[in-house]
Amino acid sequence: MQRFRSKKFTLLEMGLYDSDCQFSQESSSCDLSGFAEWQYGDTPSLSIGFDWEVRNGAIVLCGEPFCNFVLRTDSGLVMSHEATTLRLVSEIEHWGWQNTIKKNLYKSLH
Repeated sequence: MQRFRSKKFTLLEMGLYDSDCQFSQESSSCDLSGFAEWQYGDTPSLSIGFDWEVRNGAIVLCGEPFCNFVLRTDSGLVMSHEATTLRLVSEIEHWGWQNTIKKNLYKSLH
């Protein structure tokens, strides 16, 4: 697990899902959501992807992340899907990925 924690993943690709925006004279609302795929290394590379959405003004992880690798315990046993998901979510939340998404959203919308 220590080797996984030391990896620096960078944004490979991100995109927006179709948004459901509604406007009226009184207010406007817009559901904004998308996906992000992060990569470490060249060939073969490690990849982690997940969906995100804006909720109450904050960009948050939405659903379960997915990856193209298997995590193992310190004793070498393959981690269960549930344990892998919990570990990925924990690691992703330490990345500060929301700022990267915000910067790329700003670039793509302007």
